[in-house]
Amino acid sequence: WILEEVDKDSLEETGIQNCETVIVCISSKIEASILTTLNLINMGVPKVIAKAGSFEQGCVLEKIGAEVVYPEKDMGVRLGNRLMYSNLL
Repeated sequence: WILEEVDKDSLEETGIQNCETVIVCISSKIEASILTTLNLINMGVPKVIAKAGSFEQGCVLEKIGAEVVYPEKDMGVRLGNRLMYSNLL
């Protein structure tokens, strides 16, 4: 599912609490990201993976129980390594 609502009632209507893993891909709206993640954890979703756009946002998400990913940072490191080592054999 792709949801744009963050309130608990909207999430419950989808039955998302029955999922084993939910990925929260909201990073630009920090409040929405944190509230959605918190609601999912409080609803009993066993594994919540949340995208963070900053270190601070990631710290908050980790503290409330989410597994945090930093896709922009990770891709930047991958690209940097590829560019740096592309001429090596």
